[in-house]
This record gives sequence, structure tokens and C-alpha cells, in this order.
Amino acid sequence: MRRIEIDLIKFIAIVSVVMIHVSATAITELGIVGTWQYDASVVWRSLCGAGVPLFLMCSGALMLRPEKEITLKKLYLHNVLRLVTAMLFWAFAYKLSRLYLSGSLNFDGIIRSIKEILLFDQEFHLYYIHIMLLVYFFLPVTRSFVKNASEREMRYFLLIWLILGIVYPTVKPFRPFSLITGFPLQWAINMTYASIGYGVLGWYLSSKRPSTGLGAALAGVGFAAVFLPTMLVSRANGTLYTSSLEGMSVAICLYASGIYILCLNFGGRIRKGRDFVVYMSKSSFCIYLCHIFVLRLIHHFGGFNLATPIVLIPLLTIAITAASTAVYWVISHIPILRKWIV
Repeated sequence: MRRIEIDLIKFIAIVSVVMIHVSATAITELGIVGTWQYDASVVWRSLCGAGVPLFLMCSGALMLRPEKEITLKKLYLHNVLRLVTAMLFWAFAYKLSRLYLSGSLNFDGIIRSIKEILLFDQEFHLYYIHIMLLVYFFLPVTRSFVKNASEREMRYFLLIWLILGIVYPTVKPFRPFSLITGFPLQWAINMTYASIGYGVLGWYLSSKRPSTGLGAALAGVGFAAVFLPTMLVSRANGTLYTSSLEGMSVAICLYASGIYILCLNFGGRIRKGRDFVVYMSKSSFCIYLCHIFVLRLIHHFGGFNLATPIVLIPLLTIAITAASTAVYWVISHIPILRKWIV
């Protein structure tokens, strides 16, 4: 049984991920901090910052349900194997495209690319697959914990995760925390492992359904905490300040949690457009995998020079999402590809 509220969150998440890369490219193209075009790009980049945490929270809501049966055999022969296959296929596809565009598509270039892929020198956005593989490796443990933990134990886990996986990494660069030396520097949870906590948070919020008011407050405070430091510090330093945009920052955590709660409370009310939201949710993995292809084509042919960023970023986001959805439509009609690479 599908959960339309989770489909809605995945839809918002994939559009956000596409916009992250569109706005980041626009910011790089401009390169001049303080202009209104630059500020507009930062607004869009801040709005879409919750994309990856939202995906992680959705995975937790779906995969950690105690009633969902996931055997080790199914986990590794279906979930893990599918992710590895998709990762290798798309990593190779991106390598071939780079070789072709650089005029080095030959035997030596292909062999070099295969070696790079096997050593995980892959396209930058495929990092999410590596995160999800680790999430899947821990899934039997996290499922057991979620199923058997008391309310108090669950809150304790989330508190420790929040302190060591979100708050501590966020404040480490600032005084007095930057003065800390020795082993306490290792207390911070690595970003990849902290992603497991986002999954547990997604399941917990999904099961508790906090109020709409709390969701709105978290989203509002979170967005302000993302946008204001990014804008003000960027202007002061003359270069883009990215700390508030990081997926494991306090600001993004608050923002993503607020959006997630709002969608949980409003998603079930969707009537018109329900089929569209479900279809976009189903195609989200393929869009994530192939949208960089489309973005680079647009960039190659000068698409980022067509209009001002305040208009261009949302338009290109829609265009790239639509083109990537079309790729999914084609692949979804080829059973073996639909099963293993999207």
C-alpha cells in the first residue's frame, strides 16, 4: 500500500536535488557576490537545501516499519544488489560521456575509466548511493532497534544522534569548539553514518505525526537559519558560504524536519494530482541518477545565459526534471533496465 504523504516528500526531495545543482551552477557562473542576481541564486539554493535529508527520512519511514518483512536474502539480493548495479551502470555512463566530449573515447580511456569506477572515483552526485548502501548494511540492526526500543530509548538515540551527528559537526569550526584537541575531535559522527540517524528520525516522525504548527515553526526557523548566514557571510567574505547548506548542519536538519512534518499532515489530503505525485515519486531515483546529464547538456549549449537566475533557476529545474522523467518513462518500459538501473 502506497503512502501518498511519503510520495509527496519524495517528489519535493527530487525537485530540490535538481534545483540544488541548477542553482549551484548558476552561482558558479555568476561568481560576483552581492549582485541581486547572485542573491536570487542564493535564495533558490537555500529553498532547496533539504533535498537529501528528505530522501533519507523517507527511506527510514518505509524501510523501518516493523510490519515490513525484510530478510537478509532479500536485502542483499534485491536492495543492495540493485543499488550496486545502478551505481556501476551510471558511473560508467558518465565516464563514457566525459570521454566522448573530451575526444578520448578509446580503449585505453575505457580501461582507465573502469579502474576509476572500481576505486570509487565516480560522478560526484553518486555519493548518495554509497550512503544508502551503508544504510542498508545497518538495516537489520536499525530495524531491530526501532521494533524493540521504548519511547524513552528512541528519544535518547535521537538526542545522541542530534548532538554528535548534527550539532557537534556544525559548531566544530567555531570558537570555543575549534580550540578542542585530542580524542574529543573524533566524537562527531561521520556524515555517512549520521545518515542512518536521519532514517530513524523519518520513521519516528512518521509514527508520531507532530502538529502542523510545529512543522511550520521548524520549517520557518530552519529556512532562516539556512538563508541568512549563507547570504550575510557570503557578502562579508566575497565568496559563497556553504556551512549552512550542508545536509548535516543544524539549519538543514530543522528545515528538512519541518517540511517532512508538514507533508505528513497535508499529504493525505491530496486528491487532484495524486497520480502525478505518485509517478514522480516512482521516477525520483532515475531522475536523481540522470539529471546531471541533462544539466551538462544545457550548460554546454549556453542555457545558463538565457535569462536572469531568479527566473532561470526554476525554469531549468522544471525542464531538467521533465527531461529526466522522460528518461524514466523510456527505461520503465524495458523490464530488465527498470528492475536493475532505476
